[in-house]
Amino acid sequence: MIYLLIFLTNIAFSQEENKTIRKANEFYKAQKYTEAEDLYKKSLEVNGKSLPAKYNLGNAKYKTEDFESAITSYEEIATNSNLDAKTIAKAYHNLGNSYLNSQKFEEAVDSYKKSLRNNPGDAETTYNLEYAKRMLQQQQQQDKQNQDNKENKDNKDKQDKNQQNKDNKDKQDNKDNKEQNKDKQDKNQQNQQDKADNSDNKDQQGQNQGEQDDKKDGKGAKQKELKISKEDAERMLQALAKQEKQTQMKVRKMEKSNNKIEKNW
Repeated sequence: MIYLLIFLTNIAFSQEENKTIRKANEFYKAQKYTEAEDLYKKSLEVNGKSLPAKYNLGNAKYKTEDFESAITSYEEIATNSNLDAKTIAKAYHNLGNSYLNSQKFEEAVDSYKKSLRNNPGDAETTYNLEYAKRMLQQQQQQDKQNQDNKENKDNKDKQDKNQQNKDNKDKQDNKDNKEQNKDKQDKNQQNQQDKADNSDNKDQQGQNQGEQDDKKDGKGAKQKELKISKEDAERMLQALAKQEKQTQMKVRKMEKSNNKIEKNW
């Protein structure tokens, strides 16, 4: 419930101001809060320090759910040390309600406590205080839950990022290993090819060397064959002369035989 301030004890204000405020209060009771708000503002134009106008303007703002403006009006009243305790208690009560509807539960609890200090035992303020405490506790639990969820999400995101980095590193390592293995295979193949080429070169060199050795051996043998002693040479000449002589004798015999055949024919 919002307490409406109809008049202030020991607070004097002009007759015109009083008339305007009374008319605004009538609109307020008729739930015509916009019209009431306009008249409270008009009263403040006459007297900017009018506490009843400020207080009830806060009520009209509260009813139109302009809680921030209502809070400003109630704070001006609640902190005025010239007012009596009950009026201050009402201002803090209404201030607590404004904070409560703004879901500022910690400020609402504080405002209700101040209201009870000025008016102890007020049933409605006591009930609102307990309600605000429960709402504050729920809010704190929800904030803690949200914080825990955020931390869990942050941890999960961090773990996912670390895992992704690890996977990327593993992929890169595997790629590097494959490239290294391929380089080793290529190098081994090249070494084997070089060995094969060297072996072929050695075989070719060996073959060439063999041919050269054979040529040298043949030449040496030929040279060796040509190296005949004088006695052997004379014997060979005698044999050739003897053979030539025998050949000539055979030729003569054949010629004689041919002549005889021609004569007979």
